[in-house]
Amino acid sequence: MHESSEPSKFLNRNGVRTDKNDVHEFYLMCDDVEALVAEMKKSDIACEPVQNQGWGLLTHLTLPGGGRLGIYQPRHARPKPMGTGKSAVQVTGTKKKKGK
Repeated sequence: MHESSEPSKFLNRNGVRTDKNDVHEFYLMCDDVEALVAEMKKSDIACEPVQNQGWGLLTHLTLPGGGRLGIYQPRHARPKPMGTGKSAVQVTGTKKKKGK
């Protein structure tokens, strides 16, 4: 626990203040990680070298607070994108037969 009079920057999952960062992992997916790294470089945002993890091509960038954000190009199966304005689940009704 942080004992300084200065407030801590982070709360852990239990709501306790801590100075620890990088204790949770969050990943974003993209279609082309190499192109993303090139775009980040144009904006002076450094990314770690792309690594082939088997399940995808992975890079990380460092956030202003010191945490890391993972971004990967998946090589695993994933659901088809939903069209705009359509429900994720279509419900179909069936009528019960009398006596059952």
